Amino acid sequence: MPAVTGNDAFQLTCVATPTTYTITAQGLAAKGMSDFRYTVNQANVRATTGLPGGWTTSATCWVTRKDGSCN
Repeated sequence: MPAVTGNDAFQLTCVATPTTYTITAQGLAAKGMSDFRYTVNQANVRATTGLPGGWTTSATCWVTRKDGSCN
């Protein structure tokens, strides 16, 4: 697992098999980001799997705005 530095807002983890992987970016509480969680897999499928209450999630993109807009 990569080390977190003072400027990081997310901790990255990776779960892998010989043919698949999922990378998760979990927001850090110390940066006010604890409710944010994003994933990407070997097929480049991006998903927003955690957001603060009242935000709209997405199974196909990384949400960057409360209304569910994605990057």
